Amino acid sequence: MKVTVKYYAKYREFTENIQDEFEFDKITIQEVIEKIGEIYPEIGKEQINLNALNGRFVKNLKTEIKTETSYPFFP
Repeated sequence: MKVTVKYYAKYREFTENIQDEFEFDKITIQEVIEKIGEIYPEIGKEQINLNALNGRFVKNLKTEIKTETSYPFFP
């Protein structure tokens, strides 16, 4: 499944990208955050405060991403 991670504000400066696309078989929001932190260490040092999945804010980072989606990264 394709997950598009969109970067906003200072995260665009860290990544020098507007978005990245990844392919995963099965993944949670927390695992996406960890993956982005491995690729972009500056983001990995940050506290991710807002988590939205398919336009809805999500508090549980163990929420599994089940369909192709966009995942915005807000500082």
